[in-house]
Amino acid sequence: MSISLLASIVFFVYFQGLNSQFQFDDYPNIVNNDRLHLQSLSVENITKATLSGNSGSFLQRPISMFSFALNYYFSKLSPFSYKSTNLVIHILNSIGIYWLSFLLFKKTKLTNIALPSLFIALAWAVHPINLTSVLYIVQRMTSLSAFFAILSMILYFYAKDNLHKDKFKTGIVGLIAVLIFALCSILSKENGALVFVFLLLIELIFFQDFFSPSLKIRLTSIIFFTIILAIPLLFICGYSLLKPEWITSGYAGTAFSLTERLMTECRVVWLYIFWILLPNNQSLGLFHDDIRISHTLYDQTFPILAGLGHFLFISLFIFLWLKRKQPLFVFGSALFYCSHLIESTILPLELVHEHRNYLGSFGLLLAAFSLLMNLDKEKHKPILLSIVIYIIFFAFLTAQRASNWGNGLEGALIEVTHHPESAAAHYEAARQYSSIDNLVYQEKAIVHFKKAAELDKLRADSLFAIVTMESRNNHSLDPDILKDLKSRLRYGPAYASHTTWLSSLIKCYT
Repeated sequence: MSISLLASIVFFVYFQGLNSQFQFDDYPNIVNNDRLHLQSLSVENITKATLSGNSGSFLQRPISMFSFALNYYFSKLSPFSYKSTNLVIHILNSIGIYWLSFLLFKKTKLTNIALPSLFIALAWAVHPINLTSVLYIVQRMTSLSAFFAILSMILYFYAKDNLHKDKFKTGIVGLIAVLIFALCSILSKENGALVFVFLLLIELIFFQDFFSPSLKIRLTSIIFFTIILAIPLLFICGYSLLKPEWITSGYAGTAFSLTERLMTECRVVWLYIFWILLPNNQSLGLFHDDIRISHTLYDQTFPILAGLGHFLFISLFIFLWLKRKQPLFVFGSALFYCSHLIESTILPLELVHEHRNYLGSFGLLLAAFSLLMNLDKEKHKPILLSIVIYIIFFAFLTAQRASNWGNGLEGALIEVTHHPESAAAHYEAARQYSSIDNLVYQEKAIVHFKKAAELDKLRADSLFAIVTMESRNNHSLDPDILKDLKSRLRYGPAYASHTTWLSSLIKCYT
C-alpha cells in the first residue's frame, strides 16, 4: 500500500513534464551522438553504443549510455520515452529510499517506523531540487548511479546482519553483491564511488564492527574497507602527488582558480542546504552560472563565514557521533557532506548544479526529520501534520516546475526571469527562439545570444550562433561580432563545442 501510494504521488507530480523537449547537454550526449543510435541488437552495435559516452571520463559511463541506446532502439528520439524511463528510475529510487530509511530507523530500535520512513521517502521523491535528475534526460546518469548506490547500502545492512547471526557464507555473498552494485553505480557515473564512503558511514555509526569482539567479523570489516576504500584512496593520493596536473590543468578553461573554487563552494553548499530545507522555484533552475565567485577569504561574499559555519556544523555531528547520540541526524548530515566530496571540492567542474544533491538531499531530510521525530511525544500529531504540509509544499513546487519544464520556450524564458545574469539561461532562450521560423523570434534570439556573449566572455558559442543565424537569413554580419569571435578563438580557452561550430560553418560555406 505504501509503495503504491508513493509511486502514484511521484507520477502525478511529474507527469506534466514528460512531454518536454531535449535540453542542453542532451544534444551532444544523445541527439547528436550517432554512435549511441542503436539500430540493431548486435554485439558490435551494442558495444559501440555503450562506449559512446561524451562525459570526458575514461570510464565513459557505459551503463547509462546503454540505457540511452535502448531508448533510441525502441523509440528513436522521442523525449517522452527517455523521460518516462527517468521517472521509472526515480520511482524505484524512491522505493529504495523508503526501504533504506526503514532499515536506518530499525537500527535505532524505534517503534512504528513505517510512517516516518514513508514521509522521508515522499519528501525526497517530490522535492523540487531533484527535478533536474528526472526531467533533464542526460542526468539519468545521476539517478541511475544513485539506484545502484541505494541498493548497495540496503544490501550492506542485510550482509552485516547475516554476519552477526553467524551466517558467515551468506554475509560474504552479500558483501560481494554490495561490491557488484557499487561498481554498477560507478559505471553509471563516476561519483558512484562515493557509495564506499556511505558504506563506511553506515559501518561507523550503526555497526562499529572494526571493534567487534568477534575476530571473524572484525577482520571481515577491516579487509572489506581496505579493499574498497583504503587502497583506492592511497592510489588516488599518490597519483595526485606525482601528477597534480590531472586536476590543475582543467582550470585553464575556467573563470576561476582552484582556491577560488574551494572558497566559492563553501558558499554554494550553504545554498544547497537552504534549497533543500526551504526551496523556492525562483532560486532553483537548470542553470546557476550566475553565482558570484569568491576571490579572497574576506571579499564581499565572505567565504570565511561560510567555511566557519561548515566547521561548526561538522564539529557538532562528530561530537554527537562520539557521544553515540542522534545516529540518524549524524548519518544524514554526514551523508549530505560526503555526497559533495567529488563534485563540490577540487575538480575543475562547473560551480553549481542541483543534481549534485540527488542523494545528498536524502541525508539532509533524514537529519531534519529525525530531529522532529525526537521532539515531545505529546506534540506528535501537530508534528506529523507539519510534516504532511511540508511534503505537500514540496510536491506543489515540483509540479509547478514540471509544468514549466514541459514548455520549451516558456520554460527557457522563466529561467531567464529567475536568473537574468546567467549566460547559459540566455543561450537556451536564444536557442529556443532560433528554432522558430519567424523573423521577430529570430531577432529575439539574436538579442539573447548577444546577452549570453556579454555575460560569458570566455566561450564563443553565442557568437558562432549569431554568425550562423545571420548567414542563414542572408543578413550582413556585424564586424564587431566577428572581431570578438576571432579574439575569443585566438586568446581564449579551447572548448570542444568550438570545434563543432567551426565544422558546421565550414560545411555551410562549402
